[in-house]
Amino acid sequence: MLAKKKNCLTCPISDCLLQLCRPTFSLSDPGMYRQQYECPRGTVVFRQGDPVRGVYLIQSGLVKMTASDPVGRSLILGIGRKGDPMGHHGFTSSATHSHSAMALEDASVCIVEKEHFKRLWDDCIPLRERVFHIMDREMRENRDRLMSMAHRSVRSRIASTLLYICGLYGYAENGRGIRIHFDRQDMADHAGTTKEQVSKVLSDFKRKGLVNFRAKHFKHFDLAGLAELSGNHDGTGGGEDGLSGAPIGVKLPEVA
Repeated sequence: MLAKKKNCLTCPISDCLLQLCRPTFSLSDPGMYRQQYECPRGTVVFRQGDPVRGVYLIQSGLVKMTASDPVGRSLILGIGRKGDPMGHHGFTSSATHSHSAMALEDASVCIVEKEHFKRLWDDCIPLRERVFHIMDREMRENRDRLMSMAHRSVRSRIASTLLYICGLYGYAENGRGIRIHFDRQDMADHAGTTKEQVSKVLSDFKRKGLVNFRAKHFKHFDLAGLAELSGNHDGTGGGEDGLSGAPIGVKLPEVA
């Protein structure tokens, strides 16, 4: 896994969180340069309980955020996409990460060292406002998901997960379908159930024409039928961006 030195002033990712601070950058500022890591699918970006070294920014690909309980049961909190930050909870509230991040598909990730991000945080009001907005949205979405798991059936929750996947991968009803990197365990961790239940419900949905798939190639989703089953009648995965419902391996080496 290779690390590259990147310059924020020439970064093409216009929706990166740091672009809000672009007016504060200086060509002579060494903190303007950061390491970008190429993360093959399955790479662990950081683990729950790891010390916080900085804030991570996704340059490409998808990264899943998961939290685990003491016996190892996992729940997917969200999926990060291009431009999304990760690790910002630890920066603002604790010395260790409250969840793990793993590349769901091949991804590129930059790290902003804690000291430099702290200086940007102090100097850049739009950055602070955006991070607080992201954290508030994530808190509301996690609350809604917990309520969903407490009061909705497994079938309803799996239908919601399928709608989430449709939004994440840009499914179009008149297209050729989508090939996803979500495996059955990922679906279970997102819906708060077991892999066996996911397989059983998917088979039932396939018999009823709600989905048509072979392995990870999903050729058809009945969006209206899934939305009705999930209680989400607009037929979307919900949320605003990659860390929400519609679109949110190998350990990274230490950065010198």
